[in-house]
Amino acid sequence: MFNLAICYKNGNGTKKNLEKAFYWYQKAAENSNEEAILDLVDCYENGEGTEKNLKKTFYWHQKVEESNKGSFKDRVGICNECKQPHSDYQWCQQCNSKRFKQHFSKWTSKNEFIDKFIQEAQLNAKNSYEILEWIPYDKLSNINYYNKGGFSKIYKAIWLDGPVDSWDFDRQQWNRWNFQTGYEVVLKMLDNSFSLNSKFLDEWKYSPFNHEAHDIQLSLSICKGERPEIMSNTPKCYADLMEKCWDPDPENRPAIAELEYKISEWIRCINLYYKMNKDGNHRFMVPNINNKLKNDMLDFIKANDFLVQEEANISVLQSHPQAYCISRNLTEISECLDYMI
Repeated sequence: MFNLAICYKNGNGTKKNLEKAFYWYQKAAENSNEEAILDLVDCYENGEGTEKNLKKTFYWHQKVEESNKGSFKDRVGICNECKQPHSDYQWCQQCNSKRFKQHFSKWTSKNEFIDKFIQEAQLNAKNSYEILEWIPYDKLSNINYYNKGGFSKIYKAIWLDGPVDSWDFDRQQWNRWNFQTGYEVVLKMLDNSFSLNSKFLDEWKYSPFNHEAHDIQLSLSICKGERPEIMSNTPKCYADLMEKCWDPDPENRPAIAELEYKISEWIRCINLYYKMNKDGNHRFMVPNINNKLKNDMLDFIKANDFLVQEEANISVLQSHPQAYCISRNLTEISECLDYMI
């Protein structure tokens, strides 16, 4: 049934017919075909072969979640230490955060703000890709000048240890990606880096509307439909999801369960892709995923590759002096808006 739906959707061997594709997706989904369920979700969400129906989109998302609950432990594995499911493939956030914390006293950048920034990333990392590490200079080799960026000189080097991949329970040490010869990294030389503070680090976090004052006029503009600019090279699937979340009609916005499912699937597939292609040759493809998820994943990979290429040209974003990146009391602005609206 699922294969028949694919034929009708793509026009393979027959005339393309989205209504018939939807019909056979539905039949296959009712027989618990997970790929068919995911495609059925897309049909309801985008109105392909049927009327757009977000309630049914949510219903079938729930079905996928229910079927995944039983297999979650099988997919991510069980921690040998605490006997709980990993937070991601071969990664136990609870145990690994304790390991990182035990070593906080064994390294320092000699800047309290940078130390805290790295420590928070290590404690909150749900997988190996969310980790930040302080690399001592003696762990780098073959340091060579590469280019000049917006506010710093760029160098390339070999990180002898390589980044953390997972915890080796038997050997009681980190497994690292060093490819036997080390791991290539990009370095930036920052002038007066000893004076870096929390304000500098905050400037690396791109906030919505950071180029204009966060005042009553901006609040009114948002009420009238103004939305933040989506940065160039953002994957289309992610940009589309953002725009759905911005819909002025709350009924048209995706439910939290749908958001959680989509983003989790993206992260799962991207992480698995990079693990399968550690050598950087991008030869292996993640198995057992539908075409849409595969294309979404490749869009993220492409966007990440672009960021790596453009890293030398990245400069600190300058925020408007009245753009606030922390929470504050909006009572006064809210009262003005109530009056003006």
